[in-house]
Amino acid sequence: QFTFAFRALYLSRHGRDAEATRLSPLDVGRDQLVRGYELGSFSLEECTRVADSTVCPEFERLFGSRIAVLNFEMRIPLIGNKDSGFINAPAFPTEALFFVDMGAAWTSRESVQWEFARDTTARVPVVSAGLGLRSLLAGMAPIQLYIAQPFQRPREGTTFGIVIGTGW
Repeated sequence: QFTFAFRALYLSRHGRDAEATRLSPLDVGRDQLVRGYELGSFSLEECTRVADSTVCPEFERLFGSRIAVLNFEMRIPLIGNKDSGFINAPAFPTEALFFVDMGAAWTSRESVQWEFARDTTARVPVVSAGLGLRSLLAGMAPIQLYIAQPFQRPREGTTFGIVIGTGW
């Protein structure tokens, strides 16, 4: 029994104070949104030097006052009850998943270039694909382990992550 899941998310701030620095920017680099772009996983070696600037375009493209995210997952139950899962162990429901995540962030002054570009300093959408395992530990704690290939981080390669919390 395969399950296909899809999520579309749009979140934005509008109005006079939408870009105010006292507000934290929205970001797509959370592992609950676009896996493989977690904020703490970036290093200075990934940044492209831009003339007369200290900004890291590969990192900055994750932030804005507006974000849009698309997620696709194919889920396969591995452990579950007799009706779903290859192994009957209902206390530890576990599923394998294949995913593709895409996200974009922008502001009222800086828009997104809607193209798939891997090695660029432009504000383009970020995309990742990968595999994961999701389980419900002790019937209470949802946990996900994943391996992701973030395509707009050409100097990084494959990333690993752990998400503890509810899924979508």
